[in-house]
Amino acid sequence: MITVISQTTAERNQETQELFQECKPLLDEGLTIGQAVKKVLGLKHNTFYNQAWFKEVKNYAKQQEENKG
Repeated sequence: MITVISQTTAERNQETQELFQECKPLLDEGLTIGQAVKKVLGLKHNTFYNQAWFKEVKNYAKQQEENKG
């Protein structure tokens, strides 16, 4: 059985921001966004690198860095 989970853009953006906030301390320590996400989510693989949700987190992190500087 396949379960389809739908969410609004606002919900997806909220999840992206929350994941970034959890990763932020690790980024400040020098980890890459991929390493930080892997650690925060407890993942043991890198297959998420090509997933849309990771690209959104990565883009959000880049925007935050650009806004900071």
